[in-house]
Amino acid sequence: MPPIASPPPSMPEAPVVQGTPVVTQGGGSTKSKIIIVAVLLAVLLIALIAGGVYYYLNMQQTVAPAPAPAQITPPTTQLTPTKSPTPEEELNALNVTDSGTDFAAVDKDLQNL
Repeated sequence: MPPIASPPPSMPEAPVVQGTPVVTQGGGSTKSKIIIVAVLLAVLLIALIAGGVYYYLNMQQTVAPAPAPAQITPPTTQLTPTKSPTPEEELNALNVTDSGTDFAAVDKDLQNL
């Protein structure tokens, strides 16, 4: 029997490589890795800023405590009691003149308007 010729392949077959299969670790895309790193850096930055503010405020309190106010003694003056006049005495002491003369200048200005 004559040998049978095989038909020409229309598409070349991929070579078969025998060995251990390659397994990739992480399985995530580079975009998700970048987001995770950015979030971690932002959290770290916020923590550093908060720590710095806390340290600054605590140093302000310990470095310059407010000095205790000095005791000031007010000068003592002796007041001599005086007799205050009664309301009737005050009214009698008032010099009441003719009230019409007090408003004469005002009336004159109003007439000029």
